[in-house]
Amino acid sequence: MAGRANMKIDFDEWYAGIAQAALAFFGGLIGALMRREVSSWQTALLAACGAGFVGFLVAKFCRATGVSEDLTYAFVGVSGWLGAARTIDYLEKLIEARLGARFPRRTTDTPSNTPALPDSAKVETLPDDKKETPQ
Repeated sequence: MAGRANMKIDFDEWYAGIAQAALAFFGGLIGALMRREVSSWQTALLAACGAGFVGFLVAKFCRATGVSEDLTYAFVGVSGWLGAARTIDYLEKLIEARLGARFPRRTTDTPSNTPALPDSAKVETLPDDKKETPQ
């Protein structure tokens, strides 16, 4: 219990995270309704929850990379508006370009309308025969 006495909760960070997820949630709901992608309130709610989730991921990414709070809210809102599938597609491409990782594609995937990353986001990787092996 002594460890809990020293733990300090940053409520401002919690409130900002909740506000950002809510922004993405409502952006996803409005975007799905305006694009007429939903046929019932259940699918509208599911689309909004997915958008809230990816909005949270975008907010954490922005915080980790030092993006300003104003730009973070803008990115979170746009990611919510785009929806979960399009935002995740873009985040997958960003991670693949930055880390050189390759994610397996699901058999149910269809080609997305997600734009390709600019060359500035891509990282050059060495061919397998040029990589150093640990000794």
